[in-house]
Amino acid sequence: MKGKIFDEIKRYNKKSIFKIKPRSITNGYSLYLEIRRKGFRRTVDMKNIVISGQITKLSIDKAILSNVHTIQKIYDDRFQESGNLEFLSWKNTLSHLKKYTGKQHLKFSDIDKLFCKRFVEYLKKCVSNNSAYSYLSKLKQALYEAVDDEIIDKNPAQRISVKRTTTNREFLTLEELEKVNNTHCEDKHLKNAFIFSCYTGIRFVDISKLTFSNIHKDVLIFIQTKTGEPLKIKLHDYAIEIIAQQSKLLKKSMGIVFDLPSYEVCRRRFNKFIQKVELEKKITFHCGRHTFATLCITYDIDLYTVKDLLGQKDIKHTQVYAKIINKKKDEAIAKLPFLKQTD
Repeated sequence: MKGKIFDEIKRYNKKSIFKIKPRSITNGYSLYLEIRRKGFRRTVDMKNIVISGQITKLSIDKAILSNVHTIQKIYDDRFQESGNLEFLSWKNTLSHLKKYTGKQHLKFSDIDKLFCKRFVEYLKKCVSNNSAYSYLSKLKQALYEAVDDEIIDKNPAQRISVKRTTTNREFLTLEELEKVNNTHCEDKHLKNAFIFSCYTGIRFVDISKLTFSNIHKDVLIFIQTKTGEPLKIKLHDYAIEIIAQQSKLLKKSMGIVFDLPSYEVCRRRFNKFIQKVELEKKITFHCGRHTFATLCITYDIDLYTVKDLLGQKDIKHTQVYAKIINKKKDEAIAKLPFLKQTD
């Protein structure tokens, strides 16, 4: 029977990023959970799990809200310290499921195609189209986990979709960036982190984990959290100056470069700061990445180089920035005045 159980574990492991591994001990085997995600691995001991020798099918009456919460908790543990948006998406999905149903517990047997369609209709009334897309994706993932665990036979949300809409990629011009730089911010670390993003294109999740050991003279080398791929960037002189400022602020040149709180706290502080700048744009921290890309293209750095600087795999994502710049040029031409004719 032990062999059959291990066969079941192997089949499960093929489908999931959460691997169950046996470990030989004196009186048999213990199990531990191995979580792999984008270049990171975490192991969780399951000391209270006993291999009984029996294989039983899980009840269809298990709660989907518990399943969503469990998956969200795994993502919380993995992403919360780095400030990644992924765990916030799980948290918001769970919150909206509870608001939509008015329940703290919801059974898988209550979930059918009609439920999923109406949940999407509810989301479209409450949140943006792209947020609805994200929350539906999380619901689908929880349901696919239930299929893999043989709680349900098929995913009722499989053929339900929400089309993503193209959003404006706001960015700062050089003049606007100077205005931001010259505006006082109570959180100096946060302001420096944003300006550093404008000069490097690095995402918040990577900036929040950046260490002085990632910097080798005028070169920055790190592993991107989103892609798991290494990225090497030659730093602009002003980016190097920001690193020097951080060293003075922290009174050290080792460990984390930017002393930042969680993403949610940073988001609130940044919104408060950017309001003081009085820009006619909705600027978020991620706009630092857009600013870097558009500035590079404005100053004639070719698209393929910009793609590599951003750590993007597909040139089509970089071409979006070129289109933005071209649109701005067209708008500038349209603003040229008519000449007055005298004859």
